[in-house]
Amino acid sequence: MDQVREIEARLEVSYGIYQAEMKFTPRIGERYHLYEKGNEKILSFISPSEWGASMPYDSFLATVLLLADRTWEIEKSAYSSSSGEMIIP
Repeated sequence: MDQVREIEARLEVSYGIYQAEMKFTPRIGERYHLYEKGNEKILSFISPSEWGASMPYDSFLATVLLLADRTWEIEKSAYSSSSGEMIIP
């Protein structure tokens, strides 16, 4: 049952990420960074530390990894649920 919940959570996260603006085609096995500006989510290959003080977005949401099945795994999130799971708002 845990495996089913894990897959459902990954699908939900993936749906949210695929709704984000992407100005490139993500590659399997690569890490990307999800940001928010206004009410829009943007996926970037530039990390928060690389942006430094000149980050053009309102907030960092997560670092994600594109898996072979084209779903996304959250590696680092600015948010977490009460159960300790990482989430993307």
